[in-house]
Parts: sequence; C-alpha cells; structure tokens
Amino acid sequence: MKRLVKWMTSFTGDDQMAVLQFVGNMLQQRGLIGDAAEIQQEFLQREEKGNTILSDNLAIPHTQSPLVNEAALLYLRLPLPVVWDATQEVSRFVFILLPEKAAKSDLLAMKDFFIQLANDHVMTFLASGTRQEVSKIINGELD
Repeated sequence: MKRLVKWMTSFTGDDQMAVLQFVGNMLQQRGLIGDAAEIQQEFLQREEKGNTILSDNLAIPHTQSPLVNEAALLYLRLPLPVVWDATQEVSRFVFILLPEKAAKSDLLAMKDFFIQLANDHVMTFLASGTRQEVSKIINGELD
C-alpha cells in the first residue's frame, strides 16, 4: 500500500471539485489510478451517499474501484479551508483508495487505520497536528 503525506502550501482552489481534480491528477501521475476524471466522479458519487467529513476540519473521501491500481492512503493538508459541502469547510483530508479486489494485507492495514480513528488523540492530530504527527499516523508508526 502506498502511503503519502502532502503538505500543500500553494494550492489555490476553493471548493470540493478543485480538490478532487487536483488529487485525481496527482494519483494518475503516480500510476495509482487509471483515470483522474473517472475517480473524481466516484468520489463525488460517494459524497452523495453521505458526507465524508469526520470532524472539524477533516474529511475522509474514499473509494474501492477497478480504477484503482494500487491501494493508497493519501493525507492532504491545504493552506486554507475549501468548501466541502454546503455548510462546512475543510483543509485536511485522508483519501483512501482500494482496488476492487484488494489484497488482504491492504484490507488489514486499512482496518488498523480505522481502528486508530477511535482514538481522540489520532483525530486531533489528523485535524490539526503537525506534519510529523500526521506522518506517524499515516505510516502506521503511532506509539
């Protein structure tokens, strides 16, 4: 599974579509997905089923799709909040991508990540922590 932490300082978008387009293009350039526009649509379809905002300032968009070439956990921190839904702004995201037929090791790694989310300290770090704190969580190195 690919684990990425991106601390963006120059992102200029201001809404959900701009974030999804940026992430889709980045993932496609890295070979993690097949088509940026299609994965963007999958994220949007998931949002229609229910908002992925998990706490103040943190959303966890996710998909399991045949478009995904390699499982990935991408943490993205933007310099300013963007409008994620009609009422909330977010500047931190954990994008979760799984292939349609994910490897057991990837599913177990995702399970471990979601178990960590029950910890208040983990949620605080993901929503407002430093790059070092976030990297430990994303890379599974939390003590």
